[in-house]
Amino acid sequence: MIRFLLLSIFSLIPALLTAQLVNIESKRMQTDSVRFALNADFSFNHTNNDGNQVNQIDAALSTQLKSKDLRKLYFFVGNYRLIDSGEENLQNAWFLHGRFNYKFEGLELLRFESFIQGQYNQLLVVEQRNLVGAGLRVKWIDRRRFSGYA
Repeated sequence: MIRFLLLSIFSLIPALLTAQLVNIESKRMQTDSVRFALNADFSFNHTNNDGNQVNQIDAALSTQLKSKDLRKLYFFVGNYRLIDSGEENLQNAWFLHGRFNYKFEGLELLRFESFIQGQYNQLLVVEQRNLVGAGLRVKWIDRRRFSGYA
């Protein structure tokens, strides 16, 4: 009976972990002492198939700025995607995320972090999703090839 209960709990964990719409941890820029980093992409595509016209616009921006003492970090991610055919939007989505990270002096394992986020996605029926948050970020493991945060 205990095995069945544990198996049931572990089978539900993946469904609970996929509740987030965007994994911001995968979008972080890993720069050691680089004070400014920028990554930007833009594309436009126009297709005409026997009079059916489709336009596609994709734009993305990721930037990170660190203070001179490398203790304050500002991070911004934004993207926009529009696919339309005639007067109908096939896809219309945007995402904006701003984050501030402050490393305490003398406490290498503890940081303060705050963020603000906005999101719209026509296909996922996310009319407008706005988030604001703040808290402490603790580095619980720091190895040469792996770091873990909570």
